[in-house]
Amino acid sequence: MSLHDGRGAATVGGRTAGSPGAIPSLAPEGVRQTAESVPAPPVARRAPPAWQPGSGALLMRHGETAWPTTPAGSRADATDLAPLTSHGIDEVERQARAISGLGIRRVVSSPLTRAMQSAHLVAVELGLTLEVEIDLREWCVDVSGRSHPMEVVDRALYAMWTGVRPDEHDGPNFEDVVDLRTRVDAALRRQVGRGPVLVVSHSVAIWSVTGLRILTADTVPWSIP
Repeated sequence: MSLHDGRGAATVGGRTAGSPGAIPSLAPEGVRQTAESVPAPPVARRAPPAWQPGSGALLMRHGETAWPTTPAGSRADATDLAPLTSHGIDEVERQARAISGLGIRRVVSSPLTRAMQSAHLVAVELGLTLEVEIDLREWCVDVSGRSHPMEVVDRALYAMWTGVRPDEHDGPNFEDVVDLRTRVDAALRRQVGRGPVLVVSHSVAIWSVTGLRILTADTVPWSIP
């Protein structure tokens, strides 16, 4: 199954989305996973966001990323600095135009390059200033900062989803799902109530608070539970 295979998707709130139990793979876009790797979940299909100013935050995933071609063991380190591809720039600019009439007054981003570049493109289109929130960063596969091959990253992600604690995992000491959800939720709560806001973040971070894995440059609404 490729990462863009939408089989098994279901309609949620007028939009097609993966099930809340789906595991959002971190593998690069377009890469086919092996039989031994984590199954790719269905992804949300693009649709106009069911969101109105004042109802919470509009979450957006960064655009398609030019993942580095360094050795597998170094790739996890380099992803924080990877920029968008030309297609990623185009899809973010299209999304920015699509949401330009929603009344967004603030753009807040994760500090990672792919999110910052995406948020900058949107902020320019909307004539807004870009703000940065460190706790919107992506899930951390190894809190020690060490890099790992992508198959190790996917196995850690699967373990995290299935309830394995980091100290029980035979692999990297990953960020616990409760810690991830707590920090992302707290970051979003700090942003709502200060004007209609677009938040640019990442696949697993967004999944942690919505239960949805969304496509690059796609959006999903979020409100305080």
